[in-house]
Amino acid sequence: MKNISFLAKFILCLFILLVSATTAYTSETRNPFEYGKEVHKNVKAGNSLEVILISGVEKVAVIGGKEYYVGDRLGTYKVMTINIDYVEIASSEKTKRLYLNDQL
Repeated sequence: MKNISFLAKFILCLFILLVSATTAYTSETRNPFEYGKEVHKNVKAGNSLEVILISGVEKVAVIGGKEYYVGDRLGTYKVMTINIDYVEIASSEKTKRLYLNDQL
């Protein structure tokens, strides 16, 4: 009787470990140190917000591989603000918020 109970517990523990390991391996994970919206892995290269750097009062956004500061022009848009999780750009017609890996 004790052997069957031990064997059943052992098999149950193995099953739980297998299921949890499979779930952890296949589920999408997100870096807890990244701010903003979820990062999409399948973003094409181009005019996407790639990096936001803030050091003291200096703020830099890397969009399409180029550095932009507040006040810089980006086509018809102007960089209005650079925050820790988004960059706000504005044209004469509209204002947009770009989050990491958002396309312009």
